[in-house]
Amino acid sequence: MFKETVLRIVLLVILLASGCSSDDSRVAEVATAAADRQAEQSLEMAKTHGHLTQGAQNLAESVGRSQESLITIQKDLETQQAEIGRQRDRLELERQTIASQRRADPVIANAILQIGLLLACLLPLTICWYLLPRTDAKESDALVAEALIEDLTSSEPKLLPGPLPIPTEPRGLLPPD
Repeated sequence: MFKETVLRIVLLVILLASGCSSDDSRVAEVATAAADRQAEQSLEMAKTHGHLTQGAQNLAESVGRSQESLITIQKDLETQQAEIGRQRDRLELERQTIASQRRADPVIANAILQIGLLLACLLPLTICWYLLPRTDAKESDALVAEALIEDLTSSEPKLLPGPLPIPTEPRGLLPPD
């Protein structure tokens, strides 16, 4: 568009210069020189515009690369955040497990202590249960009981000492002065 405008101006100047019937060639030379300068300036502007376009393309490519880099960084960040979330969940699960163990350990320890105490109390009862007379031991017990009764009723006991003599003086009292 810019080139077309410049070309129209140059053509207009040339037509005006050639359309004049004046003999003054100097005016024609000035117009031609102005048109040449205008053409050179137009070429310089076109080159500058080309450089500007190339710079804009380079800038756009650079922006595209930086956006790709940004997207990659964002994906890495999301991956890291997901990993942190998984680690946080695992840590929370471990914390809950430890907390439940802390609550259960005293209960278990108390239960073990109570069972031990119960066993300690049942041990004497168990021993007594085994020492209680059995049906086969009743006959021997009857013989022992009969021997004791005979010994108690005899005039000369063999197993137990005889009857104690009855003291005539009271014990523990002081004699009169």
